[in-house]
Amino acid sequence: MKNKFRLASVKHAEYEIYKGMLVNKRDEPIQRTMQNIFDRVVPKKEESIGKYIFDEVALKRWNTAIKNVKQQMENKMENRRQYLPVGHIDGDDEQ
Repeated sequence: MKNKFRLASVKHAEYEIYKGMLVNKRDEPIQRTMQNIFDRVVPKKEESIGKYIFDEVALKRWNTAIKNVKQQMENKMENRRQYLPVGHIDGDDEQ
């Protein structure tokens, strides 16, 4: 039986990542949230005692999605940098 939560595409993985960040009602650290999502959507099987093999396709989709989401968030931050107050540590005070 197929895992009904296996990532179907990179876009699906990105959706799950964004959803995890927005729906985090337990106020847990983001690393724990991402680990919980990863454990749910990247199937693994036990090769031997204590050693697991991850679904290679789902793992590749997850890694690509994480990189994409990071880049998208960095782009959003850069686009908003101009609205930071003067003297902000991340601001561009040369304007």
